[in-house]
Amino acid sequence: MKKYLLSLLIILAAASLLSAQELEINGLLGSHQALGVEKGDFHELRETLNLKLEYWGEQGNLHVSPYFNIDPLTAAGEWSELGVREMYIDLIGNFLDLRIGKQAVFWGQAEGAFITDVVSPQNLSSFILADFEEIRIGIPAVKATAYFGPFTVETLWIQKFIPTILPGTDSPWRTELMPDLSGDLSGVILPEANLENSEVFARASYFGSLMTVEIMGGYSWNDLPVAEGVPMNPDLVYHRSVITGGNISTTVGPVGVRAEGAVTLNKPYSSFQPEISPVLVTENHHLIQGLIGLDGTLYDFNFSVQYILNYINNYNPALVNQKEILHTATLRIQRKFLDDRLTASFLSYLGFDPLDSLIRPEVSFWIEDGLKVSAGADIFLGEPEGKFGIYEGKSQITASLQWYF
Repeated sequence: MKKYLLSLLIILAAASLLSAQELEINGLLGSHQALGVEKGDFHELRETLNLKLEYWGEQGNLHVSPYFNIDPLTAAGEWSELGVREMYIDLIGNFLDLRIGKQAVFWGQAEGAFITDVVSPQNLSSFILADFEEIRIGIPAVKATAYFGPFTVETLWIQKFIPTILPGTDSPWRTELMPDLSGDLSGVILPEANLENSEVFARASYFGSLMTVEIMGGYSWNDLPVAEGVPMNPDLVYHRSVITGGNISTTVGPVGVRAEGAVTLNKPYSSFQPEISPVLVTENHHLIQGLIGLDGTLYDFNFSVQYILNYINNYNPALVNQKEILHTATLRIQRKFLDDRLTASFLSYLGFDPLDSLIRPEVSFWIEDGLKVSAGADIFLGEPEGKFGIYEGKSQITASLQWYF
């Protein structure tokens, strides 16, 4: 604890040495609790301090966002965590900008789904229940952005592969279907940090008065490993794939229309056919993903509805824990009251085959400027074979108090 606090004080002391006229400091101090409905057990008792320090110069900017989390429900000796979510330098030119350092990258138009938004890996230690900004993990990268009128071209070079984080063995969000990335990691085959194993992405965007269009592509490591070898004690191996895709958004009358799609070429999957071989092997299949969404306002209610499709080309029934086609729908409804101080929202994910869902109602109220209290629930329903139904019995009610400064 002393080490963590000393590191945080050093960061704040360094920030204080910069000119107060050019330095912006803001952040969030929050308390979040989650109580399981079925057993009455606490799923989370987290206190969070998020800081954002930005220094603005004439030709460059500095961004540092440290965080400090405390949760006594995590494993013994690991209940406090100090880290830096992002830390980068922006170099600003007339038509070309550079961003160098640890950065979280947000791509695509999907809401609550990752189709072309695959540059940054994900922190799924709380499943998908955390804020979507917190879910994305910062990566060491160099990003170049060039501007040509309504066109923007971005290229990213990621020097070191960072994998997705899964729930720990003591987490209520851990399932038997997840690869075990805990322990000594002796069976996890991570790519070495060298030039050959770096990743590259590119995106071209058009921002017009009638529509926005984005096209992207990348050659990268898959964020989750594939099990290979003896089923009871397999190796977990990371593989590379090529992804390409894009999205388009426009308005039709008062309604916004979005479409997004991506194809991951030769995505690896574990396959097990005991009648042929007693070990897990890797098969490569093209993964096709698509989304269409509508956004708008109706009777003072803001809404967003999406349909998402996942399809594995040339599907083999021997693929482990994989289905040929997955259909998912999302619905978000929100309305503000009392001069925008009170917000009521409803978010739902609906899976098909099998039928299951995640329902997330929430009410938040601004007590005063910067101080907000919230209460809600995460309700899981459906068959245990589903992505959400597997958590039936782990529904929870939540409450949080947040101070923004």
